[in-house]
Amino acid sequence: MQELVWTEIFLAGGAHVDTVLPRPYAKLGYYRDAYVLAYPSLAVEGSLMRDRLRRVLANGKEVDKDIITGIDLDRKVRIEPAGDKDPASLLLEFEALFEARAISLWRHAEMPKDLYDGPRDYPPVFRLESSEDDIPFNLCVRCIVLRCGRWMLRPRKVLMS
Repeated sequence: MQELVWTEIFLAGGAHVDTVLPRPYAKLGYYRDAYVLAYPSLAVEGSLMRDRLRRVLANGKEVDKDIITGIDLDRKVRIEPAGDKDPASLLLEFEALFEARAISLWRHAEMPKDLYDGPRDYPPVFRLESSEDDIPFNLCVRCIVLRCGRWMLRPRKVLMS
């Protein structure tokens, strides 16, 4: 089965460009270029998310932000509730306001909680919230991801700081 993957970079236009593009994620080590698409960016797209991300917290503990922004899907971070009443959290802290037009999620299937339970999966509920000053957070999107793999959340407009 083939999968279309991508990376992105910003370049100054109006002249001949000679650059090496970053290699996208390669499932089982196989990758082949399909095409390169270049288009003018919008005024709000002055930089990539990974360039404006200050730090990443998973359940209150700082993790390597390259796990979140990188292209290696084999590197993982486990996000799970600390207790029965506390939800699991992934906090992306940006240097300045950042407008997200789409967010991709990659989820792996969970192992059964009981060996005799069979190959069930317990899909998490994702809540995307944003805040300009860390208090209060406003709900943007809520969804349940039933299947494993890559999913894209397309909020109407999300500003994160």
